[in-house]
Amino acid sequence: MVGSGVHSDFGQGQIANGLGRAMLLLNKCKHWNYQPHLVATNRCRSGGIRGFGGQESYASLVPVLSMAMAKMNLDPVEFFKKNMCDINGGYYWVEGHWWENHFLSYNDVMDHAAEHFGWKDKFQGWLTPYKTEGSKQYGVGCCVHGSADCGMLHGEAFVKLDGWGTANINVCIAESGMGQRSSVVKMAAEILNLPLDKVTISTPDSQDNPWDWGLAGSRGTLVYGRMVGDAARNARTQLLEGAAAILHCPAEMLDTRDGIIFMKDNPEVALPWIAVLGPMNTITGHGVFEMDHSKPCFMIAFVEVEVDTDTGDVRIVRIVEGTDVGQVIDPYSLKMQLEGGLGSCGSDSAINEEMILDEKTGKFLTNNLVDFKWRVFPDLPTFETHIEETPNDLSAFGGIGVGEISGAPLPGAIMMAVSNAIGIQLMDYPLTPDQILKALGKAR
Repeated sequence: MVGSGVHSDFGQGQIANGLGRAMLLLNKCKHWNYQPHLVATNRCRSGGIRGFGGQESYASLVPVLSMAMAKMNLDPVEFFKKNMCDINGGYYWVEGHWWENHFLSYNDVMDHAAEHFGWKDKFQGWLTPYKTEGSKQYGVGCCVHGSADCGMLHGEAFVKLDGWGTANINVCIAESGMGQRSSVVKMAAEILNLPLDKVTISTPDSQDNPWDWGLAGSRGTLVYGRMVGDAARNARTQLLEGAAAILHCPAEMLDTRDGIIFMKDNPEVALPWIAVLGPMNTITGHGVFEMDHSKPCFMIAFVEVEVDTDTGDVRIVRIVEGTDVGQVIDPYSLKMQLEGGLGSCGSDSAINEEMILDEKTGKFLTNNLVDFKWRVFPDLPTFETHIEETPNDLSAFGGIGVGEISGAPLPGAIMMAVSNAIGIQLMDYPLTPDQILKALGKAR
């Protein structure tokens, strides 16, 4: 259900995205019926929201699933393992096509992250705190999130080599610190065996580069990695074929490093790139990515919370997240993405964030980042990650990435943890003190 004004730009798309992610979550369960509704309200017109409906869908669906799991006394980790999309699982995605996952099972990640968190020791059953200290009760919860948006839409890239042993990447990556520009430079440099300072990337101007959708839907690592990697390999092949004609040998016998081409079994037989290209010629490799939603990325989150039953205050004590990213390309960028996604649209959505509407004026009272409550750094909990790497040939070096789903499982996990802490199933976000006290029958 999306209440975003009669002129909502992407209401249908947001609902379709949420349905796709719900299909990943309940992929092996054949007996469910998910009925969405688009509500056109008299609120202000709005466009795409964070998560584009997927995170929001999970945040509302998981508490409902929790009620069913509680009635059947099911361990949520085992439930997610038995129902989350696995190898050979099929699903419809946003554009309405059928896709099948032939890539990877995430069951091992769930098991290993659960062990890292200590889930079996701390989960005492549904609506049961695992520890009580005076007025403070502690509960744990977990949630998963998968998205196949990481392979969305067409993309193109070019890698141009010159005789001076340098390369330039033409690809339209506009970012604000996510690290994808530097990541594709590293990929191209590795493939071409060039120092990083010999590889440049064009400015993200659509007039100078192939059109591209941009860094949305977690598509950066998989899409750009594949097409830039293919472009670099294509340029390298052309370069070695040109050198093979000069050296009168098969191109397979040649390699290149630091702008020099040489025989693999006799490195002393070598020539510089300029001998192949000359001072004014270039070689351009072309890489293309075609839409492929068959490689969903994945995240599982475990949360421990402390609830003060006298004040209603909720404090997140610890978070452990687990994922398999294929191969890590840039460890620091990955760490930044995981920790940066912890709050907004993640844990903060569960506890703090709320759009408050003045019913008399029709105006929002929390329409800026001063009034809209986010937590500051001292309020953040202990945060740990369990990252696994599974070799694959999906992109230049097998990177899949996580992107927007880094914080997506947290609202559902926190709702479960708080409900277990106080022994009452909660259903409304954010989990503010007044809501907790009301559920406990202590509200004034």
